[in-house]
This record gives sequence, structure tokens and C-alpha cells, in this order.
Amino acid sequence: MEPKGLNKYIKRQHYPILIQLSLFSELEGAKYFILLDACCAFLQIPLTEESSKLCAIAALFGRNKFCRLPYGLTSSPEVYQKTIENLFTGVTGILMYIDDILVYGKTQEGHDAKLKSVLDRARKHGFKLSKEKTKIKVESFKYLGFDLSKSGQSIKEDKIQALIEYGNPKNKAELQRVLVADALSRNPLKCNEDASFLEAGAAIVQTVLTASDEKTEILMKATKDDPVLLPIGRNIEEGWPENFKEVPEKVKPFWDKNAELYCYNELIFLGNRLVFPTQMKE
Repeated sequence: MEPKGLNKYIKRQHYPILIQLSLFSELEGAKYFILLDACCAFLQIPLTEESSKLCAIAALFGRNKFCRLPYGLTSSPEVYQKTIENLFTGVTGILMYIDDILVYGKTQEGHDAKLKSVLDRARKHGFKLSKEKTKIKVESFKYLGFDLSKSGQSIKEDKIQALIEYGNPKNKAELQRVLVADALSRNPLKCNEDASFLEAGAAIVQTVLTASDEKTEILMKATKDDPVLLPIGRNIEEGWPENFKEVPEKVKPFWDKNAELYCYNELIFLGNRLVFPTQMKE
């Protein structure tokens, strides 16, 4: 299905799908893993009758319509991610990224209990998992382009082989190509603060938030009251304006980074870094 015409009129939900670095922060201390894979992914989500009529394709005799969420719709990833996260609400020790489901635990007993909870919930709602793609009790594995184990994460060597073979840059043009490749790797460079963000009234913490409950509550309240972060949070939930000119002046420094911004526990993150409220930037 190639719904180019339909996609123009779809209002996306803009449901945040956590990026890799945000997901991996939850794996600290985990020693036991099982990889599960959702069968047919999007096609497990039923469509309403009205939506089904819109997702019709021409056939030899008339038209055939999709009864389940098809690939190709601009909203399919967000709809699917929101659905499966709601499906497994309350189940701890799992990471879900589209059709990849990772169950993890610090002990064998805890891991097995979490796996049972996942399977019970999937069975209850008729959510199908692939037996062939299931990997049980793995010590190291590949997930979202990274090699993961109880020791942590590392980038797959074949992903950086070209950089290894490239050698040291010999001129300005070659150096620029290496810098662009580094920027696109999504792994942040070691720096204290982004000057443009400071001008916008926000400071960046380079590590994932590990504060006490009391400090987290203070951060959450300050984020809600912040004149910069409040509209940013609204844009994350409802979608960013199509035109840069429509973005509020205080939020414009975040425009080119909007794809990496997401909300988690009522706080705003840029990749794996917390965006601090204005009043707490010091």
C-alpha cells in the first residue's frame, strides 16, 4: 500500500517513541535477557470500519480494504507503539520498540516472573509473538543496532567499519565528513552546556536523571511552570508547527532538535539528557 494521498490528511498522534539511548539507560544492572518479536507488528492492530474504508486499494474486481493497520501510513508507528505500551501497562522489566520486545532482569527469578507477566498479558489480549524469532536466556545480543550484554552496550563493528578504514582526515573536507558522521551517530559529544540552549533559558545535564523522589517532584513542578519548557511539552504532545515562523521566539533554539525531544515522567529530555527548567539552570 502506498497511501501518499491519504497521508496528506492524516493527523498524527505524535506519540513519543523513545530513542535508543533513552531505552538503554533502563538496562543498568540487568544480567538476564529474552528477546521477543511481535508477529506482523502493525497488522495486529484492527482498524475501525471508517478507517478501513479509507485504507482501500484497487483490485481486479472492485476494491479491497485493509481491516488492520497497514504499513505506509504516517501515523502507523505511533499508533502501534501507543497500543502495545497500553497493552503492557504495569508490566515492569520490559522495553518495547516497535516489534522488538526485550525482557530483562537482575536475577533469574525476577526475570522469569517478568517474562510470565508478559506472556500472560499477551495471551489475554490475543497479542501474537513469533516463536522462531524468540531468543531465550541470551548473554549478549544485537538490539537496535547495538551489541548489548550485562557489561553494557557497544556499537556493532560493521556499523563503524567504514570509519575505521577511513583513516585520519588529511584536509578540511575529509574532517567535515568525519564530523558529520559523528554527529549523525546520536552519541552526544562530551560537553557541559549548549550555548544556544542557555540563551533560551535551559541548561542540559549530560546524563540520564537519577535524582531522589523529592528532587524529581521539584523538577516536574518547575518544568510545568517554565515559560520555555511548557510550550515545548505541548509541541511534543500535539506536534510541532509546520513552519518555523509559527514557533514562539523562546522555543526557536529547539526547532532543529525537535525530533530528539521527548517527555518522560513529565520531564523533557533531549536524547539521554535532561533539559533543565530556567529557574534551576544554575
